[in-house]
Amino acid sequence: IQNQRSDGYLGGDASHFAKIYCHAMATYAIAEAYGMQSDPTIDTGLRAPLRRAVAWILTMQNPKDGGWRYKEYYPGSNSDMSIFGWQLMALKSAEIAGLDVPQRSKDLMIKFLNDRSLGRFKGLAAYRVVEPPLPVSPAMTAEALFSKQMLGIRRNHPACGEAIGFLSERLPRLSQTDLYYWYYGTLAMYQYGGEPWERWNGALRNLLVSTQQTKGHAAGSWDPRGPWGPHGGRVYATAINALTLEVYYRYANVFGTSK
Repeated sequence: IQNQRSDGYLGGDASHFAKIYCHAMATYAIAEAYGMQSDPTIDTGLRAPLRRAVAWILTMQNPKDGGWRYKEYYPGSNSDMSIFGWQLMALKSAEIAGLDVPQRSKDLMIKFLNDRSLGRFKGLAAYRVVEPPLPVSPAMTAEALFSKQMLGIRRNHPACGEAIGFLSERLPRLSQTDLYYWYYGTLAMYQYGGEPWERWNGALRNLLVSTQQTKGHAAGSWDPRGPWGPHGGRVYATAINALTLEVYYRYANVFGTSK
């Protein structure tokens, strides 16, 4: 908060490719902290910074395609699914904490997800829509599914079923470590619940626990393996794995199906 700019931006001196991710994650954290107060009417110095941070996200939303990109909207920009999910989570947490998110912003987010849906039943997703087309991605499919769940998709919607089937065929494995995918996959599978969630959770939980370091200076952390490990390092790996293991306790299950 001490580093927040007057326009609400929270990303500090983050690089061009990291700035909007960093802002969303910081907003997400402040929204969670604000929402956890037993009495939100008490001014703890969180509400005003959160309002400014949310306003910055809303200002940066692309009014044409409904998403976000590495920098503020500019004509011809093409938003991507990866950045989209973090903005949605920040806005959703702020809304749960009691702040208003305009319906127009939600409508734009729904438009973005609908326009970027791939597959026979529109349940799959890629990073961006470009030419030639990018391949369907497990991580982006999981992120898109969770975003749709937060925006009200029905559990029995064909797109939901197609995404769950796709993810169920790609359960977490040590030989194919992808912490980012595992995080969004856990969020989406937990929301869906039932047997697919039990299979996913059975594959992931013990894997994460068994790979946590237990000795030396790195005790309690995870090695930065997988696609983004070299970029984010040990702090990234540890933070995102901790968030993954907290999924059970964070969002209420919108379908009432998970154990």
